[in-house]
Amino acid sequence: PPMTPRALLLPLALLALAGCSGPAYHRIDEALNEECPRSGKRISADALTTYRGRIVGFCKVECRDDFAAHVGERPEDRAFFDRLIAATYVEAYGEAHVEPATAR
Repeated sequence: PPMTPRALLLPLALLALAGCSGPAYHRIDEALNEECPRSGKRISADALTTYRGRIVGFCKVECRDDFAAHVGERPEDRAFFDRLIAATYVEAYGEAHVEPATAR
């Protein structure tokens, strides 16, 4: 039988708590980055997640899942995405901006 809207709440809530949503909710052309922060390879459409409200990508699903599950333990990945976020802010507004740490 088809899932009812109420039955969808738990899976969606779990994705929200993980800080990411599945690749079906993102398009690769909306990603903040084009290259994986870990390998330097092109990102993959099935390895997208969100970070600080932006869509970000990895080259492999395993890397995406690792980052989403351990954001606080991946300072190199966070620094990579934070630099891109800062650059897009300067591009859009012409000035540097630092978002509060609670936004992560």
